[in-house]
Amino acid sequence: MVYQHQIAYLRPAMVSEWVRVYSRVIHYDADTVLTEYYMTDDTGTDLKNVLVTTSKYIDVKLGRRTTHQPMILDYLNATAHENIPIDKYDFNERIKIIKRDVLQKEATL
Repeated sequence: MVYQHQIAYLRPAMVSEWVRVYSRVIHYDADTVLTEYYMTDDTGTDLKNVLVTTSKYIDVKLGRRTTHQPMILDYLNATAHENIPIDKYDFNERIKIIKRDVLQKEATL
């Protein structure tokens, strides 16, 4: 279940502009997943926005939060981009990191 969204609009996407949307898991624990999405121009060098979604794992029968099944944790462990400790997570710092990565990509083109 989606628990929270954090979004920053950095640059507008123009009408008919081609964009790229990237997504990756940046944190998970026993019952929570943080998924980071960001949008760039088609070249991947102009950051448009950043969205982080916090999801909580819910037992639909009980209607309350519960822990991930071991199979889900195995999947998250295999596919997560990184696992930032939740107590060290800072949305504005993530934006700076993504901007830096996008600028480095631009410099290599």
